[in-house]
Amino acid sequence: MINKIKEKLINMNYRKASKIFVLVSLALILVTGTVSAVSLRTQISEVISYSRSYEEEKDTRRNTEQYALTYGEQDNRNHSKHDIKSELFEKVDFTEPSLFSKINVAVLGVICLLTAGMY
Repeated sequence: MINKIKEKLINMNYRKASKIFVLVSLALILVTGTVSAVSLRTQISEVISYSRSYEEEKDTRRNTEQYALTYGEQDNRNHSKHDIKSELFEKVDFTEPSLFSKINVAVLGVICLLTAGMY
């Protein structure tokens, strides 16, 4: 039994095996990554839309404050020095990912871990 395994290891074409390994790994990662992106497109578009509206609101607020300072109006609001974007993202109610999306992301993670481990 051990001699058979030794013979297979000695006679194995490692160059061909590594090419097959790389191609299969890339194909699996691309397919599961694409399916993950497609299944999470609702959540991705919500985050992008919210981020853009936040940036527009921030620019509008900055322009208003600049106008007030230019024309002598007092700004008596209490400004905090930290960015509140992370707090706003926590308050927004985004659509919950489907079970299929969660499973697909988990499978992608497992495939990436296995590929890294086998490498």
